[in-house]
Amino acid sequence: MIFCVAFASEELKPESTHKSAINRILKSKKAQEKLDLNDEKPPVWVHSIGLLTVYFDDGTLKQGFGSLLRDGYFITTADLVQNGKDFPKNIYVKMQDDSAKPLICVAKLEISALDTQKGLALLKTISYTDEYCNVRDESFYHKRIFDLYYLDIFAHRVPMNIAYDISKPEMNEKMLFPLIKGQYTFSANSINKQKRLFYYDKDLKKDLFYAYGIARNFDVKMGNPFFDEKGNLVGIYTRTAYYNEPVIVHENIIKSFLCNLQADFKLYTWNERDCKIFQYNLIENMKDIVQDSGY
Repeated sequence: MIFCVAFASEELKPESTHKSAINRILKSKKAQEKLDLNDEKPPVWVHSIGLLTVYFDDGTLKQGFGSLLRDGYFITTADLVQNGKDFPKNIYVKMQDDSAKPLICVAKLEISALDTQKGLALLKTISYTDEYCNVRDESFYHKRIFDLYYLDIFAHRVPMNIAYDISKPEMNEKMLFPLIKGQYTFSANSINKQKRLFYYDKDLKKDLFYAYGIARNFDVKMGNPFFDEKGNLVGIYTRTAYYNEPVIVHENIIKSFLCNLQADFKLYTWNERDCKIFQYNLIENMKDIVQDSGY
């Protein structure tokens, strides 16, 4: 009886009905694939980026990005936390973890160190906040972000490369960076590595590489971090004393800034051994430059 019903049902369906059903299934599958693509998780480094809002006594407000380091420190641009000779009254940071998309206020920060020549600033967390930026005790949410998503920038070891052959063509490699889009969330975008920039060292009589240039009409915020396709921090958008336009300062300049702080102020928020290796390589690189210069 069951067989007869099935057979009768098959006889009642014309060929066009079968095709319509198959087309509906295929369309549904394509729609689901498109939906899955749109819902694709962002790179992990997105959760290491904070939107900084900086308030000054005269009412000036600045916004830019900071990147989370170990122990609640953030690396950003010096330009963001200065307003002429004035320093910030309050600095708040908004972040997103992988459990919720919208950026929410997580902490209040203050300046720990500043280097206007390199264009970099180190901020430290002084209190945690609720989503409305009111001070509160540390929660599981705060601990999860600060413990899971800090950037270990010394894990990515690259040659010093402070002295380049200027005639050597730039490698066509992509750099990824965050943008704030719909739903007040971060998304990832990319550009190819830009033209290398150098400053002339009068003592060494050499052009030393320190940053990548970027087009004036390129829409990025100060402090915007840039990553390679493996998720390593490779630069920060800032303004240095070497050039009159903002640039993407190279990661070795960032490491030099952090290691100088560790040596001068005993800030052990990154591995001391990493700094020793970095500084040793830097010294060796400088020796090669000195020899090439005939000193």
